[in-house]
Amino acid sequence: MSPFEKILASGPSSDREEIAYESVPLRADDDGQPTADNTSMIELAKVQKKLKFFRTGFYITHAFQALFFVFWLFRGSNTSHPLATYRDLKWSGLLGEDWNGLIPNGIGYPLKPTFWGQDHPYYMPEDMFQDFDKSLAMIDRWKYMHNSSSIFVAPDEPRVKRIKPDGTIVELPPFWPWDPLKDGRELYVVRGFHQMHCIFVISEEFTYHYAQTNDSLWTAGHVAHCINTLRDAIMCMADAQPLSYVNGYKNGHATDDQAMMCRDWEELHKFVNSPARGLRIKNVAPAGSKVDKMAPIIPYPDLTEEQLRGLA
Repeated sequence: MSPFEKILASGPSSDREEIAYESVPLRADDDGQPTADNTSMIELAKVQKKLKFFRTGFYITHAFQALFFVFWLFRGSNTSHPLATYRDLKWSGLLGEDWNGLIPNGIGYPLKPTFWGQDHPYYMPEDMFQDFDKSLAMIDRWKYMHNSSSIFVAPDEPRVKRIKPDGTIVELPPFWPWDPLKDGRELYVVRGFHQMHCIFVISEEFTYHYAQTNDSLWTAGHVAHCINTLRDAIMCMADAQPLSYVNGYKNGHATDDQAMMCRDWEELHKFVNSPARGLRIKNVAPAGSKVDKMAPIIPYPDLTEEQLRGLA
């Protein structure tokens, strides 16, 4: 007999058996012994009693389950809903694409072999830092070609999200550094463009230090931030493409004459710089000023195809 049966049953076992016997009309044979039919009826009564016990236990168990569910339901209604995480995102999963969709998936894809040689407008000559004025002039040209790093978003457009370091997702507010626009538009920075900005920052800072001017354009903290930004980009990319010296060990560089499989930077630049969503800026600092003072160009100027692509 199970422990539950002992708890629910009343009286000693002999009494319960007598009750089972008494519940069945007994018939005896000529010798006064119960017949086979009587024995079967007694066994059936015992089985029925056990079934009644298990049925009662079944109902009690379900009653406790129902109470627990009601308790959990009301308790859960007082707590916040679980936060969405990066695992809940629905996007292409391709490295470098905007999982928010502000910049549509496919811009910059498919990957293609790309080589930026000495004829590319952004190429940095290896003797560049030997001439202070030449170095600054070249960096100014890069900044003019690059021009902006942001994309407009209207007040009625959905705000993008950001992934926090713990993997949860929250809203990312846009910004506008100048007097508010009448239409209320604000900006989001495009990560790749910010990384290019950091190239300019480090180049300018190195120009000043290499020339031993004891001067600086940027704070040490900003330079460190830019180095961290580029390190983040390198580690995020985790580029596994192999390299070697094509002209013999230490004859040239380990990247010489080797194209990379890349997204299309020019296509991304063209999309972001489109008049419908792009921002162009100009330096309004007084002539001879060491520090740039940028201001938006409104209305948006007419641009050539090369300017849209960041090549002129």
